[in-house]
Amino acid sequence: MALPAPHPAAPPPPPLSSLEQLRARMAAVVAPPGGSAPPWRTGVGGVDRLLGGGIPRGRLTQVVGPRGAGKSTLLRGVVAEVLRGGGWVAWVDAQRTLAPGPWSALGARLIVVRPPTPHRSAWAADQLLRSGVFALVVLDGAPALSRVQGVRLAQLARDRHLACVLLMHEPSNSHHSATNAMMARSKLFGALVVQVDVGGRVVPPSVR
Repeated sequence: MALPAPHPAAPPPPPLSSLEQLRARMAAVVAPPGGSAPPWRTGVGGVDRLLGGGIPRGRLTQVVGPRGAGKSTLLRGVVAEVLRGGGWVAWVDAQRTLAPGPWSALGARLIVVRPPTPHRSAWAADQLLRSGVFALVVLDGAPALSRVQGVRLAQLARDRHLACVLLMHEPSNSHHSATNAMMARSKLFGALVVQVDVGGRVVPPSVR
């Protein structure tokens, strides 16, 4: 099956002349989009209400929690919703841990991308968002993003009004300070942070 035609590349931004311009541009990049398209529902009523309808389009959403908490299961509902709506989904499997069995029945418009190394996963997500083909791009298990990488993904998602989810796995022996540091980094990207605790309980989201 052929992929849809990609969107034209966005022109490069003009050079910066002051710190104030840099701050203004950063604020514009990470601000929520003004589009009217509804969020992508997770299929779990309580979670969708907490998220204001589901996973928003046009911005980054970070889903964080320990392994086995149900994060991938939650996102599977989002993937199914996008596919039912006729969209394409790209799942960047940075750590090559995604079990294909539960996902194979979702159809040919779900593309799983496995970069040669985890450190290439952010670049892969960048290219997928840049193409404009995929309504949802999930970056699963990537190393911590730099500020440049995070802001770039936020800008691409916003410009093309696409949903981009960063799926972050907490180490089982991590302390709250490590989790807080992970979430604080998302403040630089303007990400909507959704924390999933053991047992699948979703903490009300925030923009950290």
